[in-house]
Amino acid sequence: MERLLSGPYRLLDGPGGKIPWYIVPFDKAGRCTGPRTAAEVTARVRSREFTDVVIFSHGWNNDWVQATDRYGDFIQGYLGQVMERPPGKAPKRALLIGLFWPSKLLAESVRPAFETTAPAGEDETVAAERDEVAELGDWLADDAATRFYELAQQEYLLDDEAREMAELFLPLLAADDTEVGETTPTHPDDVLAAWATDPDVRADPMAGPGGPEQATQLEGAGLLRRFDPREIVRAASVWLMKDRAGVVGTRGLAPLLEELAVPDVRVHLVGHSFGAKVVLSGLCAPGTSSTVRSVLLLQPAVSHLCFASPVPETTRPGGYAAAPERVELPILSTFSRRDEPLTQWFHHALRRGQDVGEMETLREEEGPPNRYAALGGFGPRPLGDRIRLTEVNDPGVPYRLGADAPQVYGIDASRTIHGHGAISTPSTWWMLSQLIHAD
Repeated sequence: MERLLSGPYRLLDGPGGKIPWYIVPFDKAGRCTGPRTAAEVTARVRSREFTDVVIFSHGWNNDWVQATDRYGDFIQGYLGQVMERPPGKAPKRALLIGLFWPSKLLAESVRPAFETTAPAGEDETVAAERDEVAELGDWLADDAATRFYELAQQEYLLDDEAREMAELFLPLLAADDTEVGETTPTHPDDVLAAWATDPDVRADPMAGPGGPEQATQLEGAGLLRRFDPREIVRAASVWLMKDRAGVVGTRGLAPLLEELAVPDVRVHLVGHSFGAKVVLSGLCAPGTSSTVRSVLLLQPAVSHLCFASPVPETTRPGGYAAAPERVELPILSTFSRRDEPLTQWFHHALRRGQDVGEMETLREEEGPPNRYAALGGFGPRPLGDRIRLTEVNDPGVPYRLGADAPQVYGIDASRTIHGHGAISTPSTWWMLSQLIHAD
Protein backbone atom coordinates (compact mmCIF):
# COMPACT_ATOMS: atom_id res chain seq x y z
CA MET A 1 0.00 0.00 0.00
CA GLU A 2 1.29 3.47 -0.88
CA ARG A 3 1.91 5.70 2.11
CA LEU A 4 2.86 9.29 2.75
CA LEU A 5 6.54 9.43 3.63
CA SER A 6 7.52 11.58 6.58
CA GLY A 7 10.21 13.35 4.58
CA PRO A 8 9.79 16.01 1.89
CA TYR A 9 7.18 15.31 -0.74
CA ARG A 10 9.58 16.74 -3.31
CA LEU A 11 12.89 18.58 -3.46
CA LEU A 12 12.83 21.57 -5.79
CA ASP A 13 15.63 23.53 -7.41
CA GLY A 14 15.81 27.09 -6.13
CA PRO A 15 18.21 30.03 -6.39
CA GLY A 16 20.00 28.97 -3.21
CA GLY A 17 19.96 25.20 -3.74
CA LYS A 18 17.43 22.47 -3.00
CA ILE A 19 14.13 23.55 -1.42
CA PRO A 20 12.13 20.97 0.56
CA TRP A 21 8.40 20.86 -0.11
CA TYR A 22 6.29 18.98 2.42
CA ILE A 23 2.61 18.02 2.34
CA VAL A 24 0.91 18.09 5.75
CA PRO A 25 -2.56 16.46 5.54
CA PHE A 26 -5.62 16.89 7.75
CA ASP A 27 -8.96 15.12 7.97
CA LYS A 28 -12.33 16.86 7.93
CA ALA A 29 -12.19 17.36 11.72
CA GLY A 30 -8.84 19.17 11.48
CA ARG A 31 -6.79 16.25 12.84
CA CYS A 32 -3.36 15.86 11.26
CA THR A 33 -3.20 12.55 9.40
CA GLY A 34 0.54 12.87 8.79
CA PRO A 35 1.88 13.45 12.32
CA ARG A 36 5.38 12.19 11.48
CA THR A 37 5.56 14.68 8.62
CA ALA A 38 4.39 17.53 10.85
CA ALA A 39 6.93 16.54 13.50
CA GLU A 40 9.78 16.52 10.97
CA VAL A 41 8.75 19.92 9.63
CA THR A 42 8.66 21.34 13.15
CA ALA A 43 12.06 19.90 14.03
CA ARG A 44 13.69 21.28 10.89
CA VAL A 45 12.22 24.74 11.40
CA ARG A 46 13.32 24.80 15.03
CA SER A 47 16.85 23.88 13.98
CA ARG A 48 17.13 27.36 12.37
CA GLU A 49 18.03 25.68 9.09
CA PHE A 50 15.61 27.98 7.25
CA THR A 51 14.92 31.70 7.16
CA ASP A 52 11.37 31.42 5.81
CA VAL A 53 8.46 28.97 5.88
CA VAL A 54 5.73 29.30 3.26
CA ILE A 55 2.43 27.51 3.97
CA PHE A 56 -0.09 27.05 1.16
CA SER A 57 -3.73 26.00 1.46
CA HIS A 58 -5.79 24.91 -1.53
CA GLY A 59 -9.47 25.66 -1.89
CA TRP A 60 -12.68 23.79 -2.53
CA ASN A 61 -13.02 20.76 -4.79
CA ASN A 62 -9.39 19.60 -4.92
CA ASP A 63 -8.37 15.99 -4.57
CA TRP A 64 -4.77 15.02 -3.78
CA VAL A 65 -3.61 15.07 -7.40
CA GLN A 66 -5.29 18.38 -8.17
CA ALA A 67 -4.01 20.05 -5.01
CA THR A 68 -0.41 18.93 -5.47
CA ASP A 69 -0.47 19.82 -9.18
CA ARG A 70 -1.71 23.32 -8.40
CA TYR A 71 0.82 23.78 -5.63
CA GLY A 72 3.58 22.59 -7.93
CA ASP A 73 2.51 24.89 -10.75
CA PHE A 74 2.44 27.95 -8.48
CA ILE A 75 5.71 27.12 -6.71
CA GLN A 76 7.58 26.41 -9.94
CA GLY A 77 6.25 29.63 -11.44
CA TYR A 78 7.37 31.60 -8.41
CA LEU A 79 10.83 30.00 -8.33
CA GLY A 80 11.29 30.57 -12.05
CA GLN A 81 10.42 34.22 -11.66
CA VAL A 82 12.80 34.66 -8.73
CA MET A 83 15.63 33.19 -10.78
CA GLU A 84 14.75 35.47 -13.71
CA ARG A 85 14.38 38.50 -11.45
CA PRO A 86 16.80 38.03 -8.55
CA PRO A 87 15.72 40.27 -5.66
CA GLY A 88 19.27 41.54 -5.20
CA LYS A 89 19.56 40.12 -1.71
CA ALA A 90 20.93 36.95 -0.23
CA PRO A 91 18.71 34.00 -1.27
CA LYS A 92 16.16 32.93 1.28
CA ARG A 93 16.48 29.46 2.77
CA ALA A 94 12.86 28.46 2.47
CA LEU A 95 10.86 25.44 3.54
CA LEU A 96 7.53 24.96 1.75
CA ILE A 97 4.42 23.33 3.20
CA GLY A 98 1.30 22.45 1.25
CA LEU A 99 -1.69 21.67 3.43
CA PHE A 100 -4.08 19.00 2.23
CA TRP A 101 -7.64 18.82 3.55
CA PRO A 102 -10.73 16.94 2.24
CA SER A 103 -12.30 19.68 0.15
CA LYS A 104 -13.81 17.49 -2.55
CA LEU A 105 -17.27 16.06 -2.00
CA LEU A 106 -16.73 12.34 -2.46
CA ALA A 107 -19.11 9.66 -1.28
CA GLU A 108 -17.54 7.43 1.35
CA SER A 109 -20.27 4.81 1.38
CA VAL A 110 -23.23 3.67 -0.67
CA ARG A 111 -26.34 5.82 -0.27
CA PRO A 112 -29.86 5.41 -1.66
CA ALA A 113 -29.66 6.35 -5.34
CA PHE A 114 -31.91 8.74 -7.20
CA GLU A 115 -34.51 6.99 -9.27
CA THR A 116 -33.20 8.12 -12.62
CA THR A 117 -33.41 7.36 -16.27
CA ALA A 118 -30.50 9.69 -16.99
CA PRO A 119 -28.59 8.91 -20.16
CA ALA A 120 -24.91 8.05 -19.94
CA GLY A 121 -23.97 11.64 -20.76
CA GLU A 122 -25.51 12.77 -17.45
CA ASP A 123 -23.75 10.18 -15.31
CA GLU A 124 -21.14 12.65 -14.05
CA THR A 125 -23.83 15.14 -13.02
CA VAL A 126 -25.77 12.48 -11.13
CA ALA A 127 -22.55 11.24 -9.50
CA ALA A 128 -21.69 14.75 -8.35
CA GLU A 129 -25.17 15.18 -6.88
CA ARG A 130 -24.90 11.87 -5.05
CA ASP A 131 -21.52 12.84 -3.64
CA GLU A 132 -22.97 16.09 -2.32
CA VAL A 133 -25.91 14.30 -0.74
CA ALA A 134 -23.65 11.66 0.82
CA GLU A 135 -21.26 14.21 2.31
CA LEU A 136 -24.09 16.27 3.78
CA GLY A 137 -25.71 13.13 5.18
CA ASP A 138 -22.46 12.14 6.88
CA TRP A 139 -22.52 15.46 8.72
CA LEU A 140 -25.99 14.76 10.18
CA ALA A 141 -27.10 12.43 12.95
CA ASP A 142 -28.71 9.19 11.76
CA ASP A 143 -32.37 10.19 12.06
CA ALA A 144 -31.75 13.60 10.53
CA ALA A 145 -29.75 12.04 7.70
CA THR A 146 -32.56 9.62 6.89
CA ARG A 147 -35.04 12.48 6.64
CA PHE A 148 -32.59 14.52 4.57
CA TYR A 149 -32.22 11.67 2.05
CA GLU A 150 -36.00 11.52 1.71
CA LEU A 151 -36.28 15.25 1.08
CA ALA A 152 -33.31 15.37 -1.28
CA GLN A 153 -34.81 12.72 -3.56
CA GLN A 154 -38.15 14.47 -4.03
CA GLU A 155 -38.94 16.21 -7.29
CA TYR A 156 -39.70 19.43 -5.43
CA LEU A 157 -40.22 20.71 -1.88
CA LEU A 158 -43.08 22.80 -0.54
CA ASP A 159 -42.56 25.48 2.11
CA ASP A 160 -42.68 23.25 5.17
CA GLU A 161 -40.32 20.72 3.59
CA ALA A 162 -37.85 23.36 2.43
CA ARG A 163 -37.94 24.93 5.90
CA GLU A 164 -37.25 21.51 7.41
CA MET A 165 -34.21 21.07 5.17
CA ALA A 166 -32.97 24.54 6.09
CA GLU A 167 -33.25 23.73 9.79
CA LEU A 168 -31.08 20.64 9.36
CA PHE A 169 -28.12 22.69 8.17
CA LEU A 170 -28.50 26.02 9.99
CA PRO A 171 -25.55 25.28 12.32
CA LEU A 172 -23.28 25.45 9.26
CA LEU A 173 -24.18 29.12 8.83
CA ALA A 174 -22.89 30.14 12.25
CA ALA A 175 -19.34 30.70 10.96
CA ASP A 176 -20.61 32.89 8.13
CA ASP A 177 -22.61 34.96 10.58
CA THR A 178 -19.42 35.48 12.57
CA GLU A 179 -17.53 36.67 9.48
CA VAL A 180 -19.92 39.58 9.03
CA GLY A 181 -20.26 40.40 12.73
CA GLU A 182 -23.73 38.90 13.15
CA THR A 183 -24.55 37.64 16.64
CA THR A 184 -28.21 36.68 16.19
CA PRO A 185 -28.64 33.10 14.92
CA THR A 186 -30.15 32.81 11.47
CA HIS A 187 -33.82 31.84 11.45
CA PRO A 188 -34.93 29.20 8.93
CA ASP A 189 -37.54 31.61 7.56
CA ASP A 190 -34.71 33.99 6.59
CA VAL A 191 -33.11 31.25 4.52
CA LEU A 192 -36.47 30.30 3.02
CA ALA A 193 -37.16 33.92 2.06
CA ALA A 194 -33.85 34.09 0.22
CA TRP A 195 -34.47 30.81 -1.57
CA ALA A 196 -37.93 32.03 -2.60
CA THR A 197 -36.41 34.87 -4.65
CA ASP A 198 -33.67 32.76 -6.24
CA PRO A 199 -34.76 31.49 -9.68
CA ASP A 200 -32.28 28.62 -9.47
CA VAL A 201 -33.77 27.30 -6.23
CA ARG A 202 -37.37 28.00 -7.14
CA ALA A 203 -38.90 25.33 -9.35
CA ASP A 204 -41.47 26.07 -12.05
CA PRO A 205 -45.03 26.74 -10.82
CA MET A 206 -46.73 23.50 -9.85
CA ALA A 207 -49.45 22.26 -12.14
CA GLY A 208 -52.31 21.61 -9.73
CA PRO A 209 -55.96 20.73 -10.36
CA GLY A 210 -56.58 24.16 -11.87
CA GLY A 211 -53.57 23.87 -14.15
CA PRO A 212 -50.37 25.95 -14.30
CA GLU A 213 -52.25 29.27 -14.48
CA GLN A 214 -54.05 28.72 -11.18
CA ALA A 215 -50.84 27.39 -9.62
CA THR A 216 -49.00 30.55 -10.64
CA GLN A 217 -51.74 32.72 -9.10
CA LEU A 218 -51.58 30.79 -5.84
CA GLU A 219 -47.80 30.98 -5.84
CA GLY A 220 -47.89 34.74 -6.36
CA ALA A 221 -50.20 35.06 -3.38
CA GLY A 222 -47.72 33.17 -1.22
CA LEU A 223 -50.05 30.19 -0.88
CA LEU A 224 -48.08 27.77 -3.01
CA ARG A 225 -44.32 27.66 -3.57
CA ARG A 226 -42.03 24.87 -4.47
CA PHE A 227 -38.26 24.53 -4.32
CA ASP A 228 -35.73 22.42 -6.20
CA PRO A 229 -34.01 20.17 -3.61
CA ARG A 230 -30.95 19.76 -5.86
CA GLU A 231 -30.21 23.48 -5.70
CA ILE A 232 -30.72 23.46 -1.93
CA VAL A 233 -28.25 20.57 -1.69
CA ARG A 234 -25.74 22.59 -3.71
CA ALA A 235 -26.15 25.60 -1.43
CA ALA A 236 -25.82 23.44 1.69
CA SER A 237 -22.67 21.84 0.29
CA VAL A 238 -21.12 25.33 0.09
CA TRP A 239 -22.08 25.90 3.72
CA LEU A 240 -20.55 22.55 4.67
CA MET A 241 -17.25 23.06 2.88
CA LYS A 242 -16.88 26.62 4.14
CA ASP A 243 -17.49 25.39 7.68
CA ARG A 244 -14.96 22.58 7.18
CA ALA A 245 -12.31 25.03 6.00
CA GLY A 246 -12.76 26.93 9.25
CA VAL A 247 -12.49 23.73 11.29
CA VAL A 248 -9.29 22.68 9.52
CA GLY A 249 -7.81 26.12 10.11
CA THR A 250 -8.82 26.37 13.76
CA ARG A 251 -8.06 22.81 14.85
CA GLY A 252 -5.32 21.90 12.38
CA LEU A 253 -3.34 24.87 11.13
CA ALA A 254 -3.49 26.90 14.35
CA PRO A 255 -1.55 24.33 16.45
CA LEU A 256 0.96 23.94 13.61
CA LEU A 257 1.55 27.70 13.55
CA GLU A 258 2.25 27.67 17.26
CA GLU A 259 4.77 24.85 16.77
CA LEU A 260 6.48 26.84 14.01
CA ALA A 261 6.76 30.05 16.03
CA VAL A 262 10.56 30.27 16.11
CA PRO A 263 12.47 33.56 16.53
CA ASP A 264 13.98 34.87 13.29
CA VAL A 265 12.03 32.40 11.14
CA ARG A 266 9.44 34.21 9.04
CA VAL A 267 6.18 32.41 8.30
CA HIS A 268 4.14 33.29 5.20
CA LEU A 269 0.57 32.10 4.56
CA VAL A 270 -0.99 31.66 1.10
CA GLY A 271 -4.63 30.63 0.69
CA HIS A 272 -6.81 30.20 -2.40
CA SER A 273 -10.63 30.20 -2.35
CA PHE A 274 -11.77 28.39 0.83
CA GLY A 275 -8.06 27.95 1.56
CA ALA A 276 -8.18 31.61 2.55
CA LYS A 277 -10.62 30.64 5.28
CA VAL A 278 -8.24 27.89 6.37
CA VAL A 279 -5.31 30.30 6.79
CA LEU A 280 -7.36 33.10 8.37
CA SER A 281 -9.05 30.69 10.79
CA GLY A 282 -5.66 29.26 11.73
CA LEU A 283 -4.20 32.71 12.27
CA CYS A 284 -7.14 33.99 14.33
CA ALA A 285 -8.02 30.82 16.25
CA PRO A 286 -9.39 31.50 19.75
CA GLY A 287 -6.84 31.11 22.51
CA THR A 288 -3.85 31.54 20.21
CA SER A 289 -1.48 34.43 19.67
CA SER A 290 0.47 33.39 16.57
CA THR A 291 1.89 36.07 14.33
CA VAL A 292 3.20 35.68 10.79
CA ARG A 293 5.30 37.71 8.41
CA SER A 294 2.79 37.87 5.55
CA VAL A 295 -0.55 36.66 4.21
CA LEU A 296 -1.46 36.34 0.52
CA LEU A 297 -5.12 35.59 -0.24
CA LEU A 298 -5.88 34.52 -3.80
CA GLN A 299 -9.54 34.87 -4.79
CA PRO A 300 -10.64 34.31 -1.18
CA ALA A 301 -14.08 32.77 -0.65
CA VAL A 302 -14.88 34.64 2.56
CA SER A 303 -17.02 37.71 3.23
CA HIS A 304 -15.69 41.03 1.97
CA LEU A 305 -16.48 42.41 5.45
CA CYS A 306 -14.32 39.89 7.32
CA PHE A 307 -11.63 42.50 8.15
CA ALA A 308 -14.08 45.26 9.06
CA SER A 309 -13.71 46.92 12.44
CA PRO A 310 -16.58 47.45 12.91
CA VAL A 311 -18.88 45.97 10.29
CA PRO A 312 -20.89 48.87 8.80
CA GLU A 313 -24.13 49.65 10.65
CA THR A 314 -23.04 47.54 13.63
CA THR A 315 -20.69 47.85 16.57
CA ARG A 316 -19.23 44.40 15.96
CA PRO A 317 -15.99 43.47 14.19
CA GLY A 318 -15.77 41.14 11.22
CA GLY A 319 -14.76 37.57 11.88
CA TYR A 320 -11.11 38.16 10.92
CA ALA A 321 -10.74 41.77 12.04
CA ALA A 322 -7.87 40.65 14.28
CA ALA A 323 -5.89 39.19 11.38
CA PRO A 324 -4.11 42.40 10.27
CA GLU A 325 -2.76 42.88 13.79
CA ARG A 326 -1.15 39.44 13.61
CA VAL A 327 0.62 40.05 10.29
CA GLU A 328 3.79 42.14 10.03
CA LEU A 329 3.26 43.19 6.41
CA PRO A 330 0.06 44.34 4.72
CA ILE A 331 -2.29 41.51 3.80
CA LEU A 332 -2.52 41.19 0.01
CA SER A 333 -5.94 39.96 -1.15
CA THR A 334 -6.87 39.61 -4.81
CA PHE A 335 -10.28 40.06 -6.37
CA SER A 336 -11.40 39.78 -9.98
CA ARG A 337 -14.51 40.70 -11.92
CA ARG A 338 -13.78 37.67 -14.09
CA ASP A 339 -14.23 35.23 -11.22
CA GLU A 340 -17.75 34.03 -12.02
CA PRO A 341 -18.30 31.80 -8.95
CA LEU A 342 -17.40 34.62 -6.55
CA THR A 343 -19.14 37.45 -8.40
CA GLN A 344 -22.29 35.70 -9.53
CA TRP A 345 -23.06 32.75 -7.25
CA PHE A 346 -21.29 32.76 -3.87
CA HIS A 347 -23.43 35.47 -2.25
CA HIS A 348 -26.62 33.83 -3.52
CA ALA A 349 -25.70 30.60 -1.73
CA LEU A 350 -25.04 32.40 1.55
CA ARG A 351 -27.56 35.23 1.65
CA ARG A 352 -30.47 35.41 4.07
CA GLY A 353 -33.94 36.89 3.77
CA GLN A 354 -32.83 40.22 5.23
CA ASP A 355 -30.39 40.61 2.33
CA VAL A 356 -32.99 40.27 -0.41
CA GLY A 357 -33.66 44.01 -0.68
CA GLU A 358 -29.96 44.70 -1.12
CA MET A 359 -29.74 42.10 -3.85
CA GLU A 360 -32.54 43.76 -5.78
CA THR A 361 -31.30 47.35 -5.52
CA LEU A 362 -27.50 47.19 -5.80
CA ARG A 363 -25.69 46.90 -9.10
CA GLU A 364 -22.23 45.40 -9.38
CA GLU A 365 -20.58 48.74 -10.14
CA GLU A 366 -22.00 50.17 -6.92
CA GLY A 367 -20.23 47.64 -4.73
CA PRO A 368 -20.74 44.23 -3.16
CA PRO A 369 -24.38 43.08 -3.48
CA ASN A 370 -24.85 41.90 0.12
CA ARG A 371 -23.01 41.23 3.38
CA TYR A 372 -21.93 37.78 2.26
CA ALA A 373 -20.45 38.89 -1.07
CA ALA A 374 -17.03 37.35 -1.56
CA LEU A 375 -13.78 39.10 -0.75
CA GLY A 376 -12.36 37.56 -3.94
CA GLY A 377 -15.21 38.90 -6.05
CA PHE A 378 -15.52 42.49 -4.87
CA GLY A 379 -12.55 43.33 -2.66
CA PRO A 380 -12.46 44.24 1.04
CA ARG A 381 -14.73 46.80 2.69
CA PRO A 382 -15.13 49.28 4.27
CA LEU A 383 -12.39 51.35 2.67
CA GLY A 384 -10.27 53.81 4.62
CA ASP A 385 -6.78 54.21 6.04
CA ARG A 386 -6.82 50.58 7.20
CA ILE A 387 -8.15 49.00 3.99
CA ARG A 388 -7.40 50.23 0.47
CA LEU A 389 -7.94 49.03 -3.08
CA THR A 390 -5.20 49.07 -5.69
CA GLU A 391 -4.62 47.79 -9.21
CA VAL A 392 -2.56 44.65 -9.79
CA ASN A 393 1.12 45.29 -10.51
CA ASP A 394 3.12 43.59 -13.23
CA PRO A 395 6.38 41.84 -12.26
CA GLY A 396 9.03 44.45 -11.56
CA VAL A 397 6.58 47.07 -10.27
CA PRO A 398 6.79 47.04 -6.46
CA TYR A 399 3.93 47.21 -4.01
CA ARG A 400 4.17 49.79 -1.24
CA LEU A 401 4.59 47.67 1.87
CA GLY A 402 6.27 50.19 4.18
CA ALA A 403 5.06 52.30 7.07
CA ASP A 404 2.64 54.30 4.90
CA ALA A 405 0.86 51.18 3.63
CA PRO A 406 -2.59 50.09 4.82
CA GLN A 407 -3.07 46.90 6.80
CA VAL A 408 -5.00 45.29 3.94
CA TYR A 409 -4.64 45.78 0.19
CA GLY A 410 -7.52 44.67 -1.98
CA ILE A 411 -5.78 44.06 -5.30
CA ASP A 412 -8.00 44.32 -8.37
CA ALA A 413 -6.49 41.54 -10.46
CA SER A 414 -9.23 41.42 -13.10
CA ARG A 415 -6.59 42.09 -15.74
CA THR A 416 -4.49 39.03 -14.84
CA ILE A 417 -6.83 36.58 -13.04
CA HIS A 418 -9.35 35.35 -15.59
CA GLY A 419 -11.23 32.81 -13.49
CA HIS A 420 -11.62 31.49 -9.97
CA GLY A 421 -8.91 28.87 -10.34
CA ALA A 422 -6.62 30.90 -12.60
CA ILE A 423 -4.43 32.18 -9.78
CA SER A 424 -1.00 30.92 -10.88
CA THR A 425 0.19 33.87 -12.97
CA PRO A 426 3.30 36.08 -13.11
CA SER A 427 1.38 38.78 -11.24
CA THR A 428 0.54 36.49 -8.30
CA TRP A 429 4.04 35.00 -8.19
CA TRP A 430 5.27 38.58 -7.99
CA MET A 431 2.99 39.28 -5.01
CA LEU A 432 4.51 36.37 -3.10
CA SER A 433 8.02 37.44 -4.09
CA GLN A 434 7.35 40.95 -2.83
CA LEU A 435 6.16 39.62 0.53
CA ILE A 436 8.98 37.13 1.02
CA HIS A 437 11.74 39.57 0.07
CA ALA A 438 10.32 42.70 1.71
CA ASP A 439 12.63 44.58 4.08
